[in-house]
Amino acid sequence: MLLADLHIHTTWSDGKLPMGEVVDLFGRSGHDVIAITDHVVNSDTLIGKVTHRFGLSINRENFATYRDEIEREARRAWDTYRMIVLAGCELTQNAATRRNSAHVLSLDLDDFISADGTVEEMLVRARNGSRLVVACHPHEQSEWFANTFYLWNRREEVAGLIDLWEIACRWISSRRLREPDSPMSATATSTTRRISTPGRRCFPARRTGRPCFTRSNAATASASLDFRHHGRKSQYRL
Repeated sequence: MLLADLHIHTTWSDGKLPMGEVVDLFGRSGHDVIAITDHVVNSDTLIGKVTHRFGLSINRENFATYRDEIEREARRAWDTYRMIVLAGCELTQNAATRRNSAHVLSLDLDDFISADGTVEEMLVRARNGSRLVVACHPHEQSEWFANTFYLWNRREEVAGLIDLWEIACRWISSRRLREPDSPMSATATSTTRRISTPGRRCFPARRTGRPCFTRSNAATASASLDFRHHGRKSQYRL
């Protein structure tokens, strides 16, 4: 069993803590795996341009520096806590209406991925440029910018481009998820345990729980972090 959080922001975007403090926070709490996933916001809409103006997004120009800091912190996290730190980002398209907004995590990536263009184009780039793609909070939230219904409303159409659906975050409780009338009750819980069904596994994290439309080769082995989707394995074993 691994304790993981695969959706974490730092002061590189809208987080409250710098990356080093984030790593120490999760390392001291006993996490096995975390992913740094600061926002990469699209720059081809008014909302996106304003977000970039306020410095709340990674961009093509500073991505290499962002990626280098993650690499340094990953080495320190492994040496100090035996904790794996993955490089990622949250590809972000915010619209005036929730039905047109979409956020996806791209995990274990090396190069910058743009969030411009259509949502589908963004997903294809995420698919090609990272090892795991996670649809973020696709259900009702308490803050307008987090209501990202575009992907959930098209879940059948985009299923081939998404590995996991995020279902537990600070806006929603596990009790709500377990309610019979919850729209997510059939697909997820906020457990931290590693839960699997024949042919399917989900990464054990507070934000990715029960099997949720995953492919069998987007998984973790029980004793190692092993991204098989693109045929490459992590350099770390637990």
